[in-house]
Amino acid sequence: VIPQRWLAGFGTFFSLIACCSIMAALKHGYDANVGLHVENTEEAFDRLEQVAGIQKQAQDIAEGNIPLQEGGLGSKAAGIAESILGGSLSPITQIWTEDYLNRRAPNLEIYSTTGGNYSIENAKNTRVILMVMSGNSPACVAAVPILNQLRNEFARGELLILGVSSDKPIVAEAFVNRTGPRFPVGTARSLPEPYADAQAKPTFFIIDRAGVIEAILIGPKSLAQLRAAAQGKP
Repeated sequence: VIPQRWLAGFGTFFSLIACCSIMAALKHGYDANVGLHVENTEEAFDRLEQVAGIQKQAQDIAEGNIPLQEGGLGSKAAGIAESILGGSLSPITQIWTEDYLNRRAPNLEIYSTTGGNYSIENAKNTRVILMVMSGNSPACVAAVPILNQLRNEFARGELLILGVSSDKPIVAEAFVNRTGPRFPVGTARSLPEPYADAQAKPTFFIIDRAGVIEAILIGPKSLAQLRAAAQGKP
């Protein structure tokens, strides 16, 4: 049985997470639905209601309204914990992801560790997998051999795989030396949205031949999942 003070601590933690998520979502909502052209006002309000629902879940945890099960927190509380602390797609992240789908991918200039320059804009008529990564992430290290294998499966000009790190160049260079990617990896002077919004590493942006964001895959993915994404399969 979890002591009451532990339960209160869990509730406070999740309430804090929810409040931070509310603030971040409101800022993002303004950028995505006010700063950009609003095509569907009702949809924007629906998304804010989803965020409010997340806060209510956290409040239920704090007040003990979610029943406990043997071994710890209730199923709903455990689900929220797994979503926040694990690699699953949280409701907040899902809302953000949906905002960027089917929009033209903002251009990104990548300066690779080998000295070459690559950009989304120049990848015309080519499908692109852009991995937003961190050089210190074990999941990003594990993604390299998978992406190397994927690169071998596609003919030249059919698929461009790029890795961009928000780290300093020296960290990106150490990552390349350690993992041996057979695709360009580098840094950018600035990361525009939506790439800058990728909090989980790695995050894969799938861009179609027309330069439109087709899918966003968050967290570690298998070869089969990335292969399907590269082929444009749901």
